[in-house]
Amino acid sequence: TNIPTSSLVGLATDSQLLDGIDSTSFLRSDVADIKTSGNLTFNDGVQARFGTDDELRIYHNGTKSFITNSTVGNIVIQQNVDDADIVINCDDGSGGTTEYFRADGSNGEAKLSHYGSLKLATKSNGIDVTGHTETDTLNVSGIATATAFHTGAEGSAIRVTSNTISGP
Repeated sequence: TNIPTSSLVGLATDSQLLDGIDSTSFLRSDVADIKTSGNLTFNDGVQARFGTDDELRIYHNGTKSFITNSTVGNIVIQQNVDDADIVINCDDGSGGTTEYFRADGSNGEAKLSHYGSLKLATKSNGIDVTGHTETDTLNVSGIATATAFHTGAEGSAIRVTSNTISGP
């Protein structure tokens, strides 16, 4: 509602009060050090915008939630607590949630899980894979050690270039 300034002539106004309520009770955009101790609720489609040109936006459209960066540079998730982790959880397929990714601050490992079951972890000397591994091409530089080779159907061949190993 627009109120003509001529209507305000003779009225006592106090910019610190709104309908007699002290302005410190409100979240103000003109005071940098005011914090809120309550929840901020945004309706579907309403965005929380950050940056001079609204480069970072956080919002929910009614069916999906978004964190959108529209400027050059990365989105950085940073954990500053010693030995603490960053964890990404998601639906577990049974109505709950479970861990899918963990950046482990205590040992430097990045861990990927499938429905909470650890499948790949980075180590200081490489990676640790748990379970079946499928690859279209496997190139090994250095030493490869295996305890057993399973070739599939009987009579299938194993071929190793550089050194020759004959099949079954």
